[in-house]
Amino acid sequence: MSTLVSLLEPTREAGQASSRLSQPKEISFFSKSRKGVSFDRSGLNTYKKPELPVDLNVGFSLFQDRDRTNPYPAPLANILRSLEEHGQDEILREATFVTYRGNIAKLLLVPYNDREEWHMEAERQGETIFLNVVEAPSSLERQARDGNNPSRRAMQYWGFAFEEACNAGGAGLQVGVDSTEGFNSVSLTSIGEHQLVIASEVDCQRGPTSSSGTGGYIELKTTRLMESQKQVDSFERHKLSKWWAQSYPAGVPTIVVGFRDDDGFVQKLQELETAKLPKYVAGKRFAWDAGVCLSFLNRSLAWLRGALAAEPEGSRFRLEHSPSRGCRAIRLVRDPSIPPFVPEGVSRLYSCAGAAVLQPEEGDGGGARGDEAAEPSAKKARLLQ
Repeated sequence: MSTLVSLLEPTREAGQASSRLSQPKEISFFSKSRKGVSFDRSGLNTYKKPELPVDLNVGFSLFQDRDRTNPYPAPLANILRSLEEHGQDEILREATFVTYRGNIAKLLLVPYNDREEWHMEAERQGETIFLNVVEAPSSLERQARDGNNPSRRAMQYWGFAFEEACNAGGAGLQVGVDSTEGFNSVSLTSIGEHQLVIASEVDCQRGPTSSSGTGGYIELKTTRLMESQKQVDSFERHKLSKWWAQSYPAGVPTIVVGFRDDDGFVQKLQELETAKLPKYVAGKRFAWDAGVCLSFLNRSLAWLRGALAAEPEGSRFRLEHSPSRGCRAIRLVRDPSIPPFVPEGVSRLYSCAGAAVLQPEEGDGGGARGDEAAEPSAKKARLLQ
């Protein structure tokens, strides 16, 4: 049985200097495929500009999609193991939040979200709050409907097809696309008094990997060609805000947009600078303000820290936002039925303050490690067992 713990009403307060997000610094990374997770850059593609038009329907019959009935599509264990494999696990003791960028984007957009329901889960260990990605029931229902609708499935595929068309080292759409494959950059950033460890899926990079961190990363998006001012207004209000909220916290500076027709052919390409997206809507009647979003993010994180500090460590909670149902507030509910999502080994980091946090173990530490990762000074017991 769930119990309401606290409510946070959204506001549109102007941004303060304390609500600025620091430049994200990449501290680890991992790649995913159907074979599992590796702690290298094997899943990071290099961008190539595709020749137009691009037929996004090619290879649809071979498309391998992820399981969209899974309410937990992005386990936190991948982030924690990545930090460990790259010798960055001590950062967890300094971090106030650990999560994926999707959860940060949800919080950023609350002041302007009037239709999209979302959930996320929270648990505090020590001074660190782990925010788990969870699909809201309405999202799972929508995805189930889309899975039974051929035209909706095709439109889902078009986004993945565009990513493959922009992959310089890809085998091409003719061999099929697998949506489970990908690369995640894990970065450290801060806002106000909050230190954030954020994992972000990255579509591709500008060129060969360098020491520039996230500066060469690119987000790939598709959207429908616009034929009226009404469509332009909707695009600027809804899509640009989402794209900014996804890319800005991750430090991804560039978004390449493929504008497609209704038949799935990309007819136009445009590069957008993430930092300039708020300027495109400034002064318009439907404008969203990045400062307002950042101010609310700072406020919501402070609210959540305060609420969970008063609760027993290890308790699990759900954040609910259902504006389409007439509730603009974020609800924080305690729900003992939430399955565990923070690996047991993590609690050792917070129960051994002032002592050796992880004890040496015998044998191979295991795990693939990227070339740019910092080598741990000694073999350590695994966080994830």
